[in-house]
Amino acid sequence: MFIHFSLRLLAGLSVGLLAAGAGMFLAWFIYLFVVPRSTAALLSLLIVGAGIGAGIGAVVAWLHLRHNRRRTTLATAIMTTIAGSLGSYGGYGFLISSGELFVETDRLAVIGRPDLNPTVIFLIGATVAANVAMLGVAISSKFRRHGPR
Repeated sequence: MFIHFSLRLLAGLSVGLLAAGAGMFLAWFIYLFVVPRSTAALLSLLIVGAGIGAGIGAVVAWLHLRHNRRRTTLATAIMTTIAGSLGSYGGYGFLISSGELFVETDRLAVIGRPDLNPTVIFLIGATVAANVAMLGVAISSKFRRHGPR
């Protein structure tokens, strides 16, 4: 059971990271062509885009190919998307606490800490939070079906 969860977690982290990057790319694209230029809109779109991508990536990596109910899968996807968005917001909070976050409408930069890339922090926070949520779902499902062993 431990090896199974470890491999699922590794797959979830890698797929979630790629999907979160795609979500942030889509959010940046929406920001460039649809939304009026503002700092709040940029940060909100990046945080939510990373959360949605990480949530979908985690669900895809943790999904069993058989015995899935649509309602359960949809509820799990919504939960992991919310967890991914909260994790990305946690990354934003980390950036605020570690230095002054300076946001321009054309680029995103951290003043005083050039070694921190805000995009990577958002991606890592969203991916880890979404996969921790899916790990919790998998463990609770395992205990519900088979009991503690």
